[in-house]
Amino acid sequence: MNASSLEIDFLDFNEEGKLYAVDSLNNLNKLNLCTSDGQDHLNTQEGKGTNESILVTGQSKISQYIFFLFIITALVLSLALASFAVFLLNQTRDKMEEAYKKVVSGGNDIEELYEMNSALLKFFNQTGV
Repeated sequence: MNASSLEIDFLDFNEEGKLYAVDSLNNLNKLNLCTSDGQDHLNTQEGKGTNESILVTGQSKISQYIFFLFIITALVLSLALASFAVFLLNQTRDKMEEAYKKVVSGGNDIEELYEMNSALLKFFNQTGV
C-alpha cells in the first residue's frame, strides 16, 4: 500500500518536484542505513575484514621497510663509490706531482749536461784538440 501511495504522489509532482522527492527518499534511506542496526551490521562486516586489513597493512609496512632498506643501501654504496673516487683522485694527483718533480729534475740535469758539454767544447777549442 505504501508503494501505491508513493506512485500517486509522484504523479501529482512536476519534474523538479519528482527529483526533490527522490533525493529526499534517498536521504531518508541513507539515514535508515546509518541507524544502530546498520552500525552493528557495518561492525560485523569490519570484524570479518580486520584480519585481511592487518595482513595488507603488514605487507605494506614490510614493503616500506624493504624500500627504505634499499634506499639506505643505495646511499651507502654511493658514498663508498664517491670516497673511492676521491681516494683515486688524490693518489693520481700524488703520482702526477711525483712525475712533475722527476721531469723538472730531469730538465735541470739536462741543463747541467748542456752546460758541461759547452764547457768541454770551449776547453777542447782552447786546447786545440
